Amino acid sequence: MILELGISVGALGIASLVWSNMAVSVSRYEISADRSLKILHLSDLHKKKFGKDYKKLLDKIPDEKFDFICFTGDLISRGEYIFDERLSFVKKLTELAPVFFVCGNHEAERPENYLKLRDELEKIGVTVLDNETVSFENTRIAGFSSEKRFFRNEKDGFSGLYKIDSNYLKEKLGEKSDEFTILLSHSPFFFEKYAEWGADLTLCGHVHGGVVRLPFVGGVLSPERKFFPKYDGGIYEKNSKKMVVSRGLGKLRLFNPSEIVVIDIKKG
Repeated sequence: MILELGISVGALGIASLVWSNMAVSVSRYEISADRSLKILHLSDLHKKKFGKDYKKLLDKIPDEKFDFICFTGDLISRGEYIFDERLSFVKKLTELAPVFFVCGNHEAERPENYLKLRDELEKIGVTVLDNETVSFENTRIAGFSSEKRFFRNEKDGFSGLYKIDSNYLKEKLGEKSDEFTILLSHSPFFFEKYAEWGADLTLCGHVHGGVVRLPFVGGVLSPERKFFPKYDGGIYEKNSKKMVVSRGLGKLRLFNPSEIVVIDIKKG
């Protein structure tokens, strides 16, 4: 009986692991503002494939008209030198709507690879925001670039990581304008500073949903090896400023399927 129970639990665990790493979910968030926009938000693809030419993933993207698409980093994994398939996937995204990209920690940790990736992304029409802001559809879109020191220390560990303040954001991105401002940044852990700087809506990734998600608990582990990270996925608010954190697409996960995010900004 104990053996049968063990086999059943093991089979359930394997089935859950397989499902979590094959399924793709669509999460929707609605935000009120002084304008209407529909945004597709993707993050953290890494090395993961979704069938030939990413067809499975593309088929999961809702057949809706998006004003633009945001990809918040880790399109590739550190150490990758060939990423033609990822570029082909992003090219297909540009056929759906304008695409904005900000680098993640994996790109930041290999600057030579990131420079190559950035050049290739720009060739296919992606707007790469390296501590830059642009105006689009009467909206200000800002991209805060990741730096390795936000994610790893000089010894490649996770202690004593560099922290930012709103003055640092002003130095990198300038003063926040009066326009509705969307900030793209890989890490969600500086949300309070993003809000203080003036981002009306921040889009992030990085945490992969906490890798394993537990009912009533949420994500278990951050990439910095911290248990129960504060911002693991979903929507958060600070002084009327909002942040949406994607659970990401790639990496190993449990009870935590890959996620496509749709954000409806509605006037009212």
